[in-house]
Amino acid sequence: MKSTFAVLAFACAMGASLFASNPEAETPAEGENIAEPAKRQIAADFYDSWIAGLVRLDSEKGRSLLTSGAPDYEPVLRHWVPQLKSHCGACSAVVTLNSLLPGAGFTQDSIFNPATAHIISQETVYKIGFTLEQLTGMITTLSSLRAERFHAGFDAAAGELGYESWLAALRADRAGASDRVICNFSTGWLRERKNTGGHFSIVADYNETENKVLIVEVSGSRPSFWVDAQELWNAMNQVDKISGRVRGWIVVSRE
Repeated sequence: MKSTFAVLAFACAMGASLFASNPEAETPAEGENIAEPAKRQIAADFYDSWIAGLVRLDSEKGRSLLTSGAPDYEPVLRHWVPQLKSHCGACSAVVTLNSLLPGAGFTQDSIFNPATAHIISQETVYKIGFTLEQLTGMITTLSSLRAERFHAGFDAAAGELGYESWLAALRADRAGASDRVICNFSTGWLRERKNTGGHFSIVADYNETENKVLIVEVSGSRPSFWVDAQELWNAMNQVDKISGRVRGWIVVSRE
């Protein structure tokens, strides 16, 4: 019980003082002290203009949406670090790996090594980030964990999964502590219904009653938030211009 309150306090602190108001601001380097200057403070209305009507985790409403005994919430927050520039995918992988493999000690630099060089280089990630396929390959190469990618969409012949499959994945994730879900979605879709701003972050809870998903934001410039499950699926059902395929989610689990 004591650890639950401690993590909740940390989550509130993250939302209240560790993030900046500018969603396009460069994120701090891993380990940098981001609880500094006024430039890191966020305006209370940060998400008010977003069409999707997101709910900040550090708000009264956000805290009330947390479900009892959410299995992923504490371990994800405990291993949270802010992403390096263009490293939202790398950071999501690092937090996921370290939360499922205690003591693994992965960093956003160490995951780029000779074993993963065939997938993508860190230099390339600094320029364009990961695709869903590349990040899945990175996780399976680095660990014994099972990682499966799923593309949102309506084309079953292309292996795309619809909204009901997404809900089933959320329920399965909420049922136990041995897996994590990483989402790849368009922030521009949530903000203004435009397919821009491809981004990775981690699911930490699912409130089925309210049908809202808690995204623990790896960006050091944005607060964690709740989003309607349908809205998030819609934001994943946007084409990644690098891969040419729609975005989606990765389920990472212990074998």
